[in-house]
Amino acid sequence: MTTGSEPVGRVLRDYLYVDVDKVKSIAGQLESGVPEETRLTTKDAKRTTMGWRTFLSYSPESSEEGYIQRSMLDSLFPDLEDILDHGWLEDISDDFQQADGQVFNRIQSKRPEGSLFRLTADGYLFDVRHFAGLFANLSTAVGGYQEFEKATKDLAEAMAAQRAGAPPKKAPPSKGAGRNSQRSGELAMDRLEDAIEDFAPQYDLSPSFLRSMVRTARGVFSPGLHLLMANDAIDQPFSITARLQDNGRYLDASPGVVASRFGVKPQRWTIVGTVGHYSVAPEASGRENMAITIENELADDFNRLRFVRTINSSVSEMAKSGMIDLPQHPGMAAVPIAVYRAVRGGPDLLATQEPARPAVSGAGGGAEAGAPPEAAP
Repeated sequence: MTTGSEPVGRVLRDYLYVDVDKVKSIAGQLESGVPEETRLTTKDAKRTTMGWRTFLSYSPESSEEGYIQRSMLDSLFPDLEDILDHGWLEDISDDFQQADGQVFNRIQSKRPEGSLFRLTADGYLFDVRHFAGLFANLSTAVGGYQEFEKATKDLAEAMAAQRAGAPPKKAPPSKGAGRNSQRSGELAMDRLEDAIEDFAPQYDLSPSFLRSMVRTARGVFSPGLHLLMANDAIDQPFSITARLQDNGRYLDASPGVVASRFGVKPQRWTIVGTVGHYSVAPEASGRENMAITIENELADDFNRLRFVRTINSSVSEMAKSGMIDLPQHPGMAAVPIAVYRAVRGGPDLLATQEPARPAVSGAGGGAEAGAPPEAAP
């Protein structure tokens, strides 16, 4: 869905993520099967018969066969999105950008859990593994540079002493890499902060500060790439979060490669997906927690369902703090089907943006300023 401020022209999708299985599942339900490839086969055959009357016959045959195979998966989602636009899919971009305090209630009433939506808004990409890797590399660089400065100073002092005729000092034993001597390859998700090496506090940084940041991020965000979007409301902005599965189509690069491609600043993303669930308002969560507490006090025996409700109620209370991987109120958790950036261009856009041409005179004739050029034969 486009607005009046958006340029016209064809839209190319620069995909970050596509859940191919979900796309095929939805398209299969709507279209009774999904073609995944097309194949065009051509065959040319030649046959030559050689013989002397009917006593000798020789019939060699040669053939050439070629085929063209095209994958349908890359064109499957745009076709599905066009089909869903006719009644199944609703664009909530305009509602999302409103800052009147009623965005949560308005979107929740239009798009209940399980319904399809599309949103185009600014969003952040965050992966705790990349975040931890950056800090680990930073600690390595700072510690290495400190050792380099010390080694340079020691070398200068040793050279000066040698010129003065003093005996050379014995070099102290190497301390190794310290805490991070075992780090190699992919970082272990359960102790990402251990990858940060020791160094002398410098630049308002210390190893303990970096480790505390990584440990907090590891607790708040589950492993994987997260997309976080929020509107511009000053008081309680409405947010939408989506966790992208590893090894999805297009999302097959390492966390560091993804971060180097898209950076850390917010970008304009379009997400098409389903509503997973909405956050629980603090007052509603408090009432539910109180009711479950009274129910547990009055109960005489253990009940499995009541036990699960008690745990879920406690988790809902914790979600208010934003310290666990659940949407903080007011917010929504999305189940992404596709995430992409819209690249607009093509002949239609170029035609609308072509500047007026000045008048040209000469042997070849002329044209008035601003007049469109004649079509080439």
